[in-house]
Amino acid sequence: MKRRKNNLDERQEQELLHIEHLGMCFCFWALIASVAVQSLAGAPWEQVAAEWTIFMVLAVGLVIACARRGIWDRHWKPNTRTNAALSAAAGLAVAVFVFCMMQRNTGGGFFAVSAGLSAVMGLFTFALCFAVMTVTARLTLRRQRRLEQLDCDEDE
Repeated sequence: MKRRKNNLDERQEQELLHIEHLGMCFCFWALIASVAVQSLAGAPWEQVAAEWTIFMVLAVGLVIACARRGIWDRHWKPNTRTNAALSAAAGLAVAVFVFCMMQRNTGGGFFAVSAGLSAVMGLFTFALCFAVMTVTARLTLRRQRRLEQLDCDEDE
């Protein structure tokens, strides 16, 4: 495919990238909020499935694209502490969400069962996120080393 001429200078290019970044972040978080609100409101899966699918494709695509380029995050480092903190946040969010869903579905009854099952789901989410983030961090670090090695080879 033929590349089109870029009419932007470097400053405009950086500003456009920033605008696109903000738009993508807004859509990412708006999609997950939409799925959560609709689910808590009792929407059937058929109504939520499209947003969930788009969210998951976006999330997985971003992870793969960043890992292939050796990019982890602008602020976080790819280490065990980061993975544990972010996985704990995800686990807590899932536990709270599952608890709210179960309480809504049972009419506020079965508090102990809801609390227990939501804790199990939160722990499962923590473990799954931690494992995926650990593997992704290792792949990203390996890719960074390869890219640095290529840069060193080109300099010689």
